[in-house]
Amino acid sequence: MPNTKPKKPSRRKTKRNLGDEILAGLTDATAFFQGKPNSITVTRAVPEPIASFIRRAKARRLAQGLSITVVSKLAGVPRETISRLESESVSNPGWKLLSAYAEALGCRMEIKISPR
Repeated sequence: MPNTKPKKPSRRKTKRNLGDEILAGLTDATAFFQGKPNSITVTRAVPEPIASFIRRAKARRLAQGLSITVVSKLAGVPRETISRLESESVSNPGWKLLSAYAEALGCRMEIKISPR
């Protein structure tokens, strides 16, 4: 008597099946985040006087033709830190970091108080 048992579907995932699952997951994630502004990235605003300083310092770096890598080595901080600083994703950069950044650009930091 021949074996008449139906074959069980294979549970082994092929590359194609796995790829389809990944694509389905990405489609679901895209649909979930549709219309939600930057739901994944959380950034805090840098105070305006510091943001203004960073923008001016970055313009100076670019005018001098210095790369982020060179400035990071001169400042003695990781490249990623300078990159995050210039993109204003460091919410409250410390005096030491800002001072090292300015020194690397051939500048110095000053605190100034003036009447309004």
